[in-house]
Formats: sequence, C-alpha cells, structure tokens
Amino acid sequence: MKFLSLATICTMILSVHPVRAALSSTGFLSSLKESPLDLTYGAMGITSRDRSNSKIDGMYLYHDFYLSYKLTDRDTLRMMPEIITPYGDSARMDGNSTGYSGTEFYYKRSALMNQDAHGVDLMFQQRYFMNKDDTKTRGTASTRFYINRKMSNSFSLDGIVRYDMFNNSSDWTPGDDKTKNRKERRLRLYVSPTWTLSDKLSTALSFVYSNAQNEDKTQGEDLQLVPQVSYKLGDQSLGMAAYVPATKGGDGKSGLVEDIADQITYELSYTLSVF
Repeated sequence: MKFLSLATICTMILSVHPVRAALSSTGFLSSLKESPLDLTYGAMGITSRDRSNSKIDGMYLYHDFYLSYKLTDRDTLRMMPEIITPYGDSARMDGNSTGYSGTEFYYKRSALMNQDAHGVDLMFQQRYFMNKDDTKTRGTASTRFYINRKMSNSFSLDGIVRYDMFNNSSDWTPGDDKTKNRKERRLRLYVSPTWTLSDKLSTALSFVYSNAQNEDKTQGEDLQLVPQVSYKLGDQSLGMAAYVPATKGGDGKSGLVEDIADQITYELSYTLSVF
C-alpha cells in the first residue's frame, strides 16, 4: 500500500456532510458564517511502516476539529480536539482502536509585517498540545513565525521558523518520579517555493531542516524534502504530500539517507469548512 486508502477518508468526508446539510437547511449555518466563530473538520492519513522491513503496511487517520474564535481582525484563538484511528499491524502497536489523542490550543497574530511596507508578510502563532496518554508525551509547546513574499501572481516564497519544546515521559511508569521526564527542544526551518497554477490548484516543494537536542545534550539533525499538491473547491480542499528524508545525523556527524524509498512517508488530507 504505497498510497493511502481513499475509500477510508471518503467515508469520513461523507459522514460530515449530512450534519452540515441539516444546519444549512435551518438557516442556522448562514448566521454562524457571519459570526466570529469558525468550525473546520480535517481528516489526515499518514502511512506507517513495518518496523522489521520498512514496508508500508498501514496508516494513522487523524480526525481534527478546529473551533476558532476571531477576537479582532488580527487575533484568533483556536481549540482543536484530535481523534486517531490506526490501520495495519504497525500502527496498531501504538493503539488498538479509534481513540482521543489530545487537544491543541492555539493563538494567532497576523499582519505583524506586510509586504507593501516591510517586503514580507509575517504572522505569529503559539500552540500548546496536551496529550491524553501520560505515558508518552505529556505536552508540547510550539512557537512559530510564518513568512511569505509574493514574487508574482503565480509564485511565492514561504518560510516558517518553528521552535518546539516536548515534555517526554515515554520512559515513565506508575510510581516513578515524574520530574525525571526527559525534555526535548527542536528547531525547524522551512523554505517553500510555491506555485499557484489556478484559483483551485497549487503545488509547493518544502525544504525542512530540523535540529533537536535532549537534556542529556544528545543532538540530532536532518533535512527533508516535501513535495505537495493542494486542490480547493469552495469550502473544501484536498492535499497530498510526501516526506522524503535527505540527510540525517547527530553529535556532529551527518550523511545522506540510504534506502530513501523505504523511508518516505505519504500523506493525504481533506478539510471542510463547516461554518
């Protein structure tokens, strides 16, 4: 299974539409669209691999529910509960059935800079993700700056500076002192040439550099290439991406990734703006 099961994601898509149609028929949906509230459903499938031979044998299907409130024209708050469904033997090793994963809390400040006055558009985000499972990752804080420069009507350069702090507790067992949990910090830099082929279709190639450091000073870094395509149709969108590892390293040593084809992760996503 090199690409994701379209039938699985399509089933989730169809299950959302009856609810949306019912809201629309009452006129309630129209009034919600004019309010500061926003609700978006997202389905994202990511491939998993057999740990013994690196072959794709399943996937994780993420169900995200984005509830946003627009404080001002530039400030937004969002809460996103997440549900995960594992498919395949390798995926089920991390969870046997559909279950609640955690909730992300998010603040966005847009238009910190704009291209007319400063040469680039700049946006700030602060995110906190609280996991349900205390035996894995207790929480993540992510600070992000999004940079965009439009070069023409069809081409732009996008960038992200992202700093994540993970509070890992994967080695924790009941009875242990939780203050001994490992913490990890990770800096990620994204550079993405983006082509707008039409008002519906766009494509991009992201170069993603990541540098992670643990409390014990163990350090690792890698470079990924991420080709992606997105298609928009009204208030719906479909996206496809492949995460291709290029280099990996740690403690001052780095090199090219071998057997790249056996380590690529594929992703298929769908979003629907409910109101």
